[in-house]
Amino acid sequence: MAEHDIKRKDWTAKEVSLALTTGELHTVRLLKNRVELIEFADTLFRFNSAALLPSEIAPATDGAQHAGMDVAAACLRYAQVHPDKKILITGHTDTVGSEESNVTLSRLRAAAVHGLLFGNRDEFAEACWGPHLTQEQRYPNGGDGSKAGVMWTDYADVLNWIAVGFGWPCHTGYPKSATPALWTATNKFQKSYNASPLVGVQSSKPIRESGWFDKPTWAAVYDCYELKLAEALSMDLDALKRLRGQVQLLSPDTPYVGCGEYHPLDNIGRDGYRSQTNRRVEVRFFDPGEEPTLGCLAGACTGAACALYDPREYRRHHLPPVAAIRPWSAAWERPAEPAGLGTKRTMILDASDLPDGEPVVFEVFQVTTSRVPVTPPITVTAAGGRAVAEFGAWFSPDRVADKVDLASGCFAPVSFIFVASGGGTQAESPPLLYSDVVDLQILFLDGTDAPVGEQDYVLLSPWGTLKGKTTATGNVRVEGLPPGGAKVTVPDCNLFTQAAS
Repeated sequence: MAEHDIKRKDWTAKEVSLALTTGELHTVRLLKNRVELIEFADTLFRFNSAALLPSEIAPATDGAQHAGMDVAAACLRYAQVHPDKKILITGHTDTVGSEESNVTLSRLRAAAVHGLLFGNRDEFAEACWGPHLTQEQRYPNGGDGSKAGVMWTDYADVLNWIAVGFGWPCHTGYPKSATPALWTATNKFQKSYNASPLVGVQSSKPIRESGWFDKPTWAAVYDCYELKLAEALSMDLDALKRLRGQVQLLSPDTPYVGCGEYHPLDNIGRDGYRSQTNRRVEVRFFDPGEEPTLGCLAGACTGAACALYDPREYRRHHLPPVAAIRPWSAAWERPAEPAGLGTKRTMILDASDLPDGEPVVFEVFQVTTSRVPVTPPITVTAAGGRAVAEFGAWFSPDRVADKVDLASGCFAPVSFIFVASGGGTQAESPPLLYSDVVDLQILFLDGTDAPVGEQDYVLLSPWGTLKGKTTATGNVRVEGLPPGGAKVTVPDCNLFTQAAS
């Protein structure tokens, strides 16, 4: 039985040709489009809040750690490694409240993530501040401490994180202390921010030292987040700005959408259900040709009928833990040891985000004065974020560059590289040097087995000839030979034995 896989984007975009042999059963599988996603998980958003928290709140329902800056760094790093993929940010809520209010809240959550990822300070501050909330919800009874507001624990988490990360005296003591400590801690944060180098570098002016956690204070928090995001990416703020400018959005005019309560993960179909799991933001990555056509991008949300969540259209692939998001790495086994005749060497692709079973194609190139492909490519399947293949076809007469006749010295070096491709991304290995060795002794065959002494010799290689002189004991050692083997002749001696390695 023959099996044929066809991607949906190829099926719909053009005529597909299949080589079908008669008398044989053929199975044609139409593959779904794939969407990859990184989740700003339930532990980074509280009930009725759009404030993006810098670290998780317990308990994390999936058992993983979700540090907000690490998740943001993973999104940008993944976009950097996969420059052809396009991003859409979707916000989500649980099913408490009206559909309309939940769409608003989910859109604010997506805006907070978009603001951090793409450097929109005002957008981040507006979303985290929460325009959907009243002042009474933020500060009940004028903030006298008699009752905690909707976002008071958010304020405490942010201030405590900054106290630890920046060494500023703004720790609230929460959850052990009473809520009025937030006023003092917020004021100390504002004072510390105004005295810091962040003013003048990321912000044009200081903020009001009022103790109120207002929008300018959230903008100052953004500055702290951004600095830690750059640190998580091991780059400065200028490099972060350049990276952001390279990321492609699915729809630049509508970079994020609010999906409200329409697509829950927990207790699907249950209304009025308060769920930490369903509060989330998903950053989605699409391969070229697999981008969705969504009504919400044109201002007409289709709610529960959205094609993006139709399992017949898209298969979802959750990317691995944020700590594992890193650029693909391609390398030869034992890269410091040159390859040689008759040996095989393993090609290794480390790709943490590559799904198990994904086809990976290894293409090998011989490198001399030019880059020559070695055919045919080798196809394997990925497993455990890795793909490996063996290669040993070092020599082919068709790949011999211009032959040379050398009076002394050595042949030009020959190296091999490989390019591993899969899932719309590729990685290239560093070069692996090829180096054979001839090491022999030439003796007379007159019964004495005496060495021929110092004699001129000619080494014959598919790449040309190399001249030299044997040692007094008839030894020849030549290193750094290109693929194809070699033999040695001594023109002035008729009686000798020779061996070449």
